[in-house]
Amino acid sequence: MDASERGLGGSILQPNNDGKPQPTAFTSCSLTQTEQKYSQIQKECLAIYNCFSKFDQWVYGKPDLVVHTDHQPLETLFKKPLNKAPTRQEHIMMMLQRYHFQVKHRQGSSLHIADTLSWATLDDSVSAKVQGFEVFRLEIEATPIDRNPGLLPRTEARLQDAYQNEPGKVSLLSLISKGWPQTKTSIPIQLHPYWFFGDELSVINGIVYRGAQVLIPPSLQKGILSSIHRNHMGTESNLRIAKDISFWPGMRSAIVDICNACTVCTQYGSLEPKDPMQSLPVPSTACKFVSPDICTIGCSNYLVSVCHYSDWIEVEKLENMHADTIVQKTKAHFARFGIPEYAHTYEPQLFQENTSSSLVTTLSKTLCLHLTIQKEMRRQNQLSRYLSRC
Repeated sequence: MDASERGLGGSILQPNNDGKPQPTAFTSCSLTQTEQKYSQIQKECLAIYNCFSKFDQWVYGKPDLVVHTDHQPLETLFKKPLNKAPTRQEHIMMMLQRYHFQVKHRQGSSLHIADTLSWATLDDSVSAKVQGFEVFRLEIEATPIDRNPGLLPRTEARLQDAYQNEPGKVSLLSLISKGWPQTKTSIPIQLHPYWFFGDELSVINGIVYRGAQVLIPPSLQKGILSSIHRNHMGTESNLRIAKDISFWPGMRSAIVDICNACTVCTQYGSLEPKDPMQSLPVPSTACKFVSPDICTIGCSNYLVSVCHYSDWIEVEKLENMHADTIVQKTKAHFARFGIPEYAHTYEPQLFQENTSSSLVTTLSKTLCLHLTIQKEMRRQNQLSRYLSRC
């Protein structure tokens, strides 16, 4: 298959008895005014889907299909994950998921039939039955490809001005529109950093995108770095913020350097992080999971138990802080609502201080009670701890 400035072409080649490929079917169609403005890699993707949709009865279900193209970035694009492709190519590649094929690059001089058919198109459309491919072309044209939702309008205007005035960016826009050459040495040296992901670049409203990320020109990189680093959230947080919106070669190292050179980030970045949250399974019945805690109001201490299923709260006043007393009050809670399967606490010494009166010792011999004591579970007792401080 092949795509020219004004049309798409392709053919099916099947080996004969001598092993030489022979054409068995052909396809050719002209591009609309909107499609002629697509970048070259988008036209090539559309040409692949045009061939598969026209030859569906011949190619569907075959596992050994090979697509020959003279556009080398297309071969790299189909080897990458689907989410790495720009929006329009991603739509086309999703429609091609029902086929099993490989994309291989070949010299344009060897694709005589496809090249001829892509240029020998009709200027006016002929009256024919509307095919699925024609409907898909209209859907692709109507696909909303707007700016990144995290990109402010004033920033978008600054980017558009920067791309118009940035030296070398005119050549980058031209490469994206007309297609990348076969060798890296054929492009200007200032564009070499973009060679390895050139198949992922697209132009939307005069701004270069890599997927959903905006390619920031060098003149605005310093200002973007200052905006990202303004809140001193640390290296990892700044990287997450930057990856949602922006991209440029060397962005990660630039963010790491500016955070390492910042005294505020260095001071607070070494603090020990909080214990990670570990989720509990959702209980199926009431009082299956319980979180007990001790609170102090004035000069009195209280035992607070919270059910994870219903958030029901039980409160008992404690005469003292002995383990015997706490165990008896806890058993009173269980007597009213049933013994839970699990009781989570971050103060185990209150329940296991005396072995003879331990809650586990007195109840687990006859009932299935497990007192789980894990530091990682502290944050799960938020409700009981909050009530104990009210």
